[in-house]
Amino acid sequence: MRPSTSRISKTAALSAAALLALTACGGDDNDENAGNGESEVITVGIAGEVPYSYLNDEGEPEGATVALSEKIFGDMGYEVEAELVDWDNLIPGLNAERFDAISAGMSITPERCEEAAFAEPEIMYTTALLVEEGNPHDVQDLDDVLEAQENGEDITLATLTAGIEAGYSTDMGLDYDGVGSADEGIEMVQGGRADVFALTAISLTEMAGDADGVEVTEPFV
Repeated sequence: MRPSTSRISKTAALSAAALLALTACGGDDNDENAGNGESEVITVGIAGEVPYSYLNDEGEPEGATVALSEKIFGDMGYEVEAELVDWDNLIPGLNAERFDAISAGMSITPERCEEAAFAEPEIMYTTALLVEEGNPHDVQDLDDVLEAQENGEDITLATLTAGIEAGYSTDMGLDYDGVGSADEGIEMVQGGRADVFALTAISLTEMAGDADGVEVTEPFV
């Protein structure tokens, strides 16, 4: 029997930074910098997902997790800069030392804990689906998408390639297409290349809640 979304435990989201980065920045040198007014730079990896972390129209990092990073690292005497990458390049980029921490609202999973150290959870969230206006396949959660696929409906699901929704889909036995960014997933539904895009409810509402031709389902866990 495949696990359903109701039996998949949704974990808390990491919103500020990897614990490894926080620990590395916590030494005596940093305390001295904070005391003498000098600021060193911490670079965080972000993935362009509103409202967690993204670049605004001026190209400056913005969002809830960016604000947390700026507060945490700012109190430690650091200035925060951001590097925008695809979601599935966040942890590889961290391990390749392209940036010092991740600020992207990333869920904590056992697989990710094998690749990086996480701070304490700071955000809890639910999932939603972006569908064509009118919801022609009448799907409200991933269980409905699975049922439609098993019944032979031609329904294409998209998720972030390394997103938590991709993990849910794999565990449930769903067929899905991976995308590199939230914007790409939204564009796939708008362009008719996907019927459903699964993402956190708050992000879909912020990024596509008023978009033409699509709608966001009620959140689910």
